[in-house]
Amino acid sequence: MLIELKTLFITYVLYSLLGIIVMASLWHQYRKHFPEINLWLIYYIFQFIALLLITLRGNIPDLLSIVFANSLIIWGTIILYTGLVQYAGRKTGQLHNYIMLVLFTFIHAYLTYSHPSLALRNVNFSFALLFVCAQGSRLMLHHVHPDLKPATRTTGIVLLL
Repeated sequence: MLIELKTLFITYVLYSLLGIIVMASLWHQYRKHFPEINLWLIYYIFQFIALLLITLRGNIPDLLSIVFANSLIIWGTIILYTGLVQYAGRKTGQLHNYIMLVLFTFIHAYLTYSHPSLALRNVNFSFALLFVCAQGSRLMLHHVHPDLKPATRTTGIVLLL
């Protein structure tokens, strides 16, 4: 018995919604102590919206279900990274990430409409995600105060993987 791809996405959307509920609960409890948790909640919301848009592919325009949804995932990951930077007590500019996001979006649109290629869209997406996750991993594993390293090690490893 094979599971239809749409069923997998619907399941993923439901798990994402559960993640939002858990994160919103944490946000409610800790928002005054950890202001970066606002950005982490936004990340979860962006992921949920993106997955919902991807699940609706075929029922909504490709601009929303492919280009915007994938850009939202990358944008959310940049927001997650920004929250991690704040948590680590570091100051770093995000201009390079936002330039990459704009380039990613234009390339994704080009590979959707002008030169349709799912394989190249996957490469584009993977590169953008790797670009941001590598920064997060490096931050969490190497550029945090020694007192925070036990708390950031797992996050750094997950971002590395």
